[in-house]
Amino acid sequence: MDTTEGQIARVTCFQESLADGIEHLAQNHRLTESAFICFCRDRGLPVFGIGTGDPGKFYSLGLLKCDSRDESGNLLFHPFRSYTAFRILKACRLPIAPSASLSLQSTHELVESSIKIMPDQQKLRAATKEWDLIADLAIMLEPVYWLSVVGQTSYYGYLDEERADQERIEYHQKLTELIRTLDSDYWKKAHELLRIEAAKLDDNHALYLLLRLAKWDQRNRLKGDISMALWIRHIAEVIRRAFHDVKCEEWDEEDQAFGFWQPGARKIAYGSDRPLDNVLESIPKLVHYFGLFSGSTVRWYVEGETEYYAILETIPDPAISGIELLNLRGNIVSGKGNIAMKLSDALDQDLALQRFSMVTIDRDVSANVKAIRRYILERKIVGLVAAHDPDFEFANFTLKELVEIASKLDENNSHPSLKTDIDAWLDISNGKLFEERYVRLTKSGNRSLKGEAWGRALARYAQEKPNISIDRVRPFIDQVGAALRARHSHYDYTREHWTFDPETFQTVEIKGYTSETYS
Repeated sequence: MDTTEGQIARVTCFQESLADGIEHLAQNHRLTESAFICFCRDRGLPVFGIGTGDPGKFYSLGLLKCDSRDESGNLLFHPFRSYTAFRILKACRLPIAPSASLSLQSTHELVESSIKIMPDQQKLRAATKEWDLIADLAIMLEPVYWLSVVGQTSYYGYLDEERADQERIEYHQKLTELIRTLDSDYWKKAHELLRIEAAKLDDNHALYLLLRLAKWDQRNRLKGDISMALWIRHIAEVIRRAFHDVKCEEWDEEDQAFGFWQPGARKIAYGSDRPLDNVLESIPKLVHYFGLFSGSTVRWYVEGETEYYAILETIPDPAISGIELLNLRGNIVSGKGNIAMKLSDALDQDLALQRFSMVTIDRDVSANVKAIRRYILERKIVGLVAAHDPDFEFANFTLKELVEIASKLDENNSHPSLKTDIDAWLDISNGKLFEERYVRLTKSGNRSLKGEAWGRALARYAQEKPNISIDRVRPFIDQVGAALRARHSHYDYTREHWTFDPETFQTVEIKGYTSETYS
């Protein structure tokens, strides 16, 4: 690995030839000493001074470079020089705890011993060569690679957009020559140093990713240590992108500093093994990771009014929980009925949006069962398939319970009680037959037992008595729980590791599963 002096020589060799581009194409304004002091303070650095102060002092001592001067000869600093200022101030910090002042004698002794181990100006000046070299290279790379960090390009000075773009292309070509001359091992180590320094300052790596993928205006307004850590990581990213662009080298991304990620773990957590290089894939996952999401995380398809209103009784405002409820009104089979969007198309939308799909069907409708089986084999459903056997009513309630609920419904509507003698109902085995018997026995005049009132009545009973037997929860209650848990479930992991048995519709782990198995 080359030395710092060797890298300085290579960078310096190109600086003069790149000077005009650095000045005209720069994406960050050069700051006066006063503005630079404010910039550093806003990022938590204990910089002394108002109009002038530490930056000018550091410059006069040969510890900090300036990037240009204004018409009056005043020093101007690139914001990236804040990294050098940060390292200088860190090196000058006395390693004494604030609570040491509680004992004055001990404080005097600590100050004396600490001063003895503080670096002298000569040693500090040698150390700042490496820090300034990092800033130098990042400043040279910034006109080309800052766009990847902030998502926008700025045009300063006399250049119009077209002319600036042309000059940036020419400047990029010169930068490519520079990067080819640099020692990759040296700069990979420097990049690692930047990541570690940022993590020591603020080690909220997942939060950094969230901020990094946010709009630049919001990042730029941040203050304190988290802002300084963000700027250090941005400097690191500019350098990483240049070496990837020119030498096709793949270094760890800037949120990584300590610890180790198992293969594939970042993809599970963030939607991609390299979230900063795959922003569009990562944003939905990071939003989900922090519990911040817009739109639905699951779309729940039901077959009719009864189940639709049972769900609304249990979850009055499903949208708040990220649930989109869609009533297919019995029209699961494509081409049947006149609904706005057939289930097949809706499932394709769910896949495209990485939204969970929950489909509930009645097994006594063979065409629907066949259609869902086909969608499973086509891997169109990621989420849950709930097959009610034979239908919603009889899969969730006993015959005696259904009679009790129907009778209570009549009573609540000021009608005579329904005949509840179970002998009058014993031959009933599905919801359709139950409805026919109800219409024949009720004195309410109702010609149907489907719809909102019946669905809500069933849901209220299920909420009061969630178990259908001592050791069995009603499937409907489980399904509601699954829908509510969807916002905390990982879509990619579910899609890659789980599917459904096309015969039983039970969720099964994918182990050598192929569609030919059941075709």
